[in-house]
Amino acid sequence: MENTSALKTDRILRIYFKLTQGETFTKKELAQYFCVTERSIQRDLGALRYFLAEQDVGQEIIYDKASHGYRIQDTVQQTLSNGEILAVCKILLESRSMRKDEMLPILDKLISRCVPEQNKKAIQELIANEKYHYIEPHHNRQILSGLWEIGQAVQRHQVMEIQYERLKEPKLVTRRIQPVGIMFSEYYFYLTAFLEDKADFDNPDDLFPTIYRVDRIRSFKVLDEHFHVPYRDRFEEGEFRKRVQFMYGGKLEHIKFRYTGPSIEAVLDRLPTAEVTASFGVAAQAYQLQQGNIAQEDFIVNSEVLCLDVSVSAVASMLGQTLIPVPVLGAIIGNMAGMFMYQIAKDHLSEKEQSLIQNYRESFAALNKMLEERYQQLIAQLKKELTKYTSMLELAFDPNVNIAFDGSIALADYVGVAQDRVLRSKADIDNYFLN
Repeated sequence: MENTSALKTDRILRIYFKLTQGETFTKKELAQYFCVTERSIQRDLGALRYFLAEQDVGQEIIYDKASHGYRIQDTVQQTLSNGEILAVCKILLESRSMRKDEMLPILDKLISRCVPEQNKKAIQELIANEKYHYIEPHHNRQILSGLWEIGQAVQRHQVMEIQYERLKEPKLVTRRIQPVGIMFSEYYFYLTAFLEDKADFDNPDDLFPTIYRVDRIRSFKVLDEHFHVPYRDRFEEGEFRKRVQFMYGGKLEHIKFRYTGPSIEAVLDRLPTAEVTASFGVAAQAYQLQQGNIAQEDFIVNSEVLCLDVSVSAVASMLGQTLIPVPVLGAIIGNMAGMFMYQIAKDHLSEKEQSLIQNYRESFAALNKMLEERYQQLIAQLKKELTKYTSMLELAFDPNVNIAFDGSIALADYVGVAQDRVLRSKADIDNYFLN
């Protein structure tokens, strides 16, 4: 009896192995292979189905009518789609971050392990030319061998000692560092870390992490020493990456610039934390229209996008937690975007651009008339409140500090800031900041 049970267990495991290898078979084929009855195979498949369902492994055994046999199917997709794997491969190749002997095996493994068999040839053909012409980084150093060990040191908050090759004399220096993050930017991997000893450092008062190119780390040791970082003070690679463009350390600075190119999206993608001043943005679009670089439709759409941020912010600030019916929300934001565009146009733009924006506003007015009467009344009420809100907003940001101070108090009262949180006098300000 014991021997029979062992044979059954072995048979079930072999059936499962065949299924995981992508094989499709009938009960008759399995019965002949294992020299048992089809009824025994039916019980084996039933036991496997029960086990897979109980363990919730994301697999099930199904009967495939097309191939007239049983096969295993993932209930949760485990492989990447054609588009996903192609995107990953293209990004890796474009990064040019590693030598060929590191990059190409990664691509091959991705395709081998993550792409369904029927799609592999198509993916390989789509990236074959880029693989053939792949250009290695000029440093010609292996990256992957130490990257994981450095990553573990970051995760475990372990002190490291590195020998680093600088561009200036002395070229090779030894540093004790507290590693806090690994990042990638434009061909290179970087290690962000805090120096323990800044005695011979160029800027010893710098409170920001130092950035080291991983390929310039000639050697390193992960020491059996740990450093403590409170959670609130942790280094956040995502936030750092949004603000640092070219992997140079130092104090963050605020800059203001005027952009007159055709695509504001390109600037915002390159500088994720940038904020567009709507008046400058719309004026830049008007200049592009005058130069013939964009069509009238592009001018309206781009200006609308530039004013959407301020429109949505205004809705949020003015209405707070007020519930707005869905049919009205789009109309409110569209009307406000048109109003901001008109205010900018009448002060800064030519008659041609003013006329285009006026036509835009009139089209929204026509759409408003199509809404139910109760919604029209609500929009009229909100537009009245918005006019009041924007006038307060202008006072709150007036160049005259006294006007701005009084305007800020009025704005805070209007949007519902708690009375005890509003600073209403010089004494309130001194008490808040000094005490």
